[in-house]
Amino acid sequence: MTHDIMTETYNPIDVGTSGFKELECMSLTDTRLGLKIVLADVASERVVELTFEGFVGYRNVNESYRLRTWHERRPYSTEGVFLVGHSRWLEWLREESGGVLDHVNLRHYAIYTGEDCIDVATEFPPTFTSARLDS
Repeated sequence: MTHDIMTETYNPIDVGTSGFKELECMSLTDTRLGLKIVLADVASERVVELTFEGFVGYRNVNESYRLRTWHERRPYSTEGVFLVGHSRWLEWLREESGGVLDHVNLRHYAIYTGEDCIDVATEFPPTFTSARLDS
């Protein structure tokens, strides 16, 4: 695997979660319509549903096992939704694809909560809807 000397960058994006005090992943569902991720802030009783259509891949790892990621991300915010630049994961996906993804404009979205590190590779930005948490 060739390694780019560029360091990964994490650019926060607004998907309706700004102002959340404690981001929590309520569900992650892989459907024929796309990948649906429901994020919540119990304190404010708000929920946001993200939908990634046409995604290439995703992974979800408990944050306890992503220590290198947390260390390398300093001084970035620990929780939130980010667009990752110079992504090593996308580089790996391209190599694994045997050339199929060479001309696909993939984006790496990172969703980091207190418990989850969710990464999504897709051509398109997510759509999102906001609501109040069900009582």
